[in-house]
Amino acid sequence: MSMSEINSAAAALRHWDAVAPAWDAYRHRLFQDTRMVSEWLVEQVGPQPGQTILDLAAGPGETGFLAAARLGDAGRLICSDFAPAMVAAARRAASEQGLANVECRVID
Repeated sequence: MSMSEINSAAAALRHWDAVAPAWDAYRHRLFQDTRMVSEWLVEQVGPQPGQTILDLAAGPGETGFLAAARLGDAGRLICSDFAPAMVAAARRAASEQGLANVECRVID
């Protein structure tokens, strides 16, 4: 990885960590605007009970949470993002929604 790529990745991480609190605070309003696309995506994936799904770059997790509801108690959603603040927002949202089958991870 070149120094330019490292600097770019660090800048992206700072950006997403900085916007995460606002994204978290307004996630319901933001999700209203994108819910139709999220529902379509989940329908295309077709989650089945007992499966494990990895949601990459999940942000606050709303799209993945639609899939988690279909996975049941035996299934698992791994909700990931490279920004720790986004993962923290997803973790809070999963807890608020009572989604016990969601694991939130920082993944770069």
